[in-house]
Amino acid sequence: MELSKQVCSLKLAKKLKELGVEQLGLFSWYKVKERFGDGIKIEVINNMYADDVCGDGVEVVCSAFTVAELGEMLKKYDIDYWYSYPDFRLKLQKLVDTQGRDENEANARTKMLVYLLENKLLKIKKGKNEKHKGGKEGGI
Repeated sequence: MELSKQVCSLKLAKKLKELGVEQLGLFSWYKVKERFGDGIKIEVINNMYADDVCGDGVEVVCSAFTVAELGEMLKKYDIDYWYSYPDFRLKLQKLVDTQGRDENEANARTKMLVYLLENKLLKIKKGKNEKHKGGKEGGI
């Protein structure tokens, strides 16, 4: 399975960053200069190897959280979780409607986290945390 299908989408990852989620995932979405030509592509790379793989032609966009990382962020909540073809679904036990639903499990979990943050059911701890490439973010 492609790495990009094992992490949250770029769009949802940017939303988490916008909401103030700490950017300390194992993988990140990167802007990478193509080897031949002036093009730039966006791809998921393990943060430990980004410099080795891409050299100076790399720029972090945001963390690409895995299912496990998102599960750690959500573990304090009573969440019903199930798979009903073709979607993974998550909902808070005390609510009727599904808050996270997507064919990609990481995206379903990310949608749940976004729901919790936007509805102020989860608070962001303010602070500065060192990140690869010297970035600083506040986080959960």
